[in-house]
Amino acid sequence: SAAEKGKKSAASGAVSGTKSISPNTPGKKVVSKDAVIRKSNGTKTNNVGEKNSLANGDTNKDDTAIDTLNNSENNGKMIEVQEEESVAIMTPDIMAEGTLLIDALGSSTRSAFIQTMCRNHLQPYEELFCPRVPSSPKKAKQHSFKIQRAAPMEEEKPPYSLNQFDRRFAWYRRTLREICDKYPSVFPTYWNFQYAITLHFLQMTKTHLLALLEPTQTKDKESDNA
Repeated sequence: SAAEKGKKSAASGAVSGTKSISPNTPGKKVVSKDAVIRKSNGTKTNNVGEKNSLANGDTNKDDTAIDTLNNSENNGKMIEVQEEESVAIMTPDIMAEGTLLIDALGSSTRSAFIQTMCRNHLQPYEELFCPRVPSSPKKAKQHSFKIQRAAPMEEEKPPYSLNQFDRRFAWYRRTLREICDKYPSVFPTYWNFQYAITLHFLQMTKTHLLALLEPTQTKDKESDNA
């Protein structure tokens, strides 16, 4: 009968050690063994992933700290290098030894070096006092019904003009004094450096003076009264 079959099935469930849950029992779900195993494996996997992420996070933090220390050390080294570069390396004593080296290379090398020094130090003189073609001033256009303004006062003569000729020698005396202060006891006396640069200055001045006196485009207007 149906009652006997139910008792037999309950007894067989008790013997096998498993609970038989009727699928029609309300509020209860049947969970298979495979689902339980998969869930436990997923939990283990998540725990391992969390441990790995934490470990990776700690490693990244350590790497960031190491990079920060390395960058600070590199910045400190760069600052030290910049401070060392700002210190004057070419002292007068070292430059004096350099002139001995130039002497050892021969008289032609010494002459070429002196000429280069003269040109470099007199380059500002050339730029300031070399005669130029005067530019004609542009007249401003004015309407006939407007008040005519008075002509502007005559501007100061340019430094290269004959009227400002004495400024050349004042500039050279000041420049020669600065050279002597900058290179004390650097050039040997037998080099006659002051004589060489003075001769170079006078040759340039002669060229400028001829350009102001001769009938060329750079001729000074007051040259006829010179």
